Amino acid sequence: MSEEHNWSSLVGKKADEAEQEIRKSNPSVKVVEKVTGDVSTTEYRNDRVRLVVNDQGEVTETPKVG
Repeated sequence: MSEEHNWSSLVGKKADEAEQEIRKSNPSVKVVEKVTGDVSTTEYRNDRVRLVVNDQGEVTETPKVG
């Protein structure tokens, strides 16, 4: 995935809705949800987009490739 995407408009949306928007722009990426404060790997993958969500399932940070 060499394209840069600006997904800042997804902050505040439900994770399912955000995932649909991300998949529209690149259907080949794997979208992974991570709860705010959870530990995650530092391994960078250009085929993965991380969604950081709160306990209500709302996106709290701009999704990023990695």
